[in-house]
Amino acid sequence: MARYSISDFQSLKHLESIRIDLHIIRYPRFRNISDCRSLSRPPSHNAEREQALKLLRAFLDVPQGIAFITKGIVKAVVAIAEMGTQGEDRLSGVAVETLAEIRTL
Repeated sequence: MARYSISDFQSLKHLESIRIDLHIIRYPRFRNISDCRSLSRPPSHNAEREQALKLLRAFLDVPQGIAFITKGIVKAVVAIAEMGTQGEDRLSGVAVETLAEIRTL
């Protein structure tokens, strides 16, 4: 639902204030967050991971939304893209497209 609330820079600032990046990826020091949307989950949780990628791509639709994408988020997307080269992850194509879009911005 968070991706539907993204309409402008101010909405991204609000999401940043509630640490939305913790809900996109799971940092090792925050292992007790069990209900977070996480790109670090195994491919068996593709529905949840797909929603996290959609949320990330919604950031890119906002002018200057790239400023809210952390290095950890990019690393998680790179990991998904790399898993696709081994044939393990069906979201790897989307991850590669997301990285290309991040690169162009």
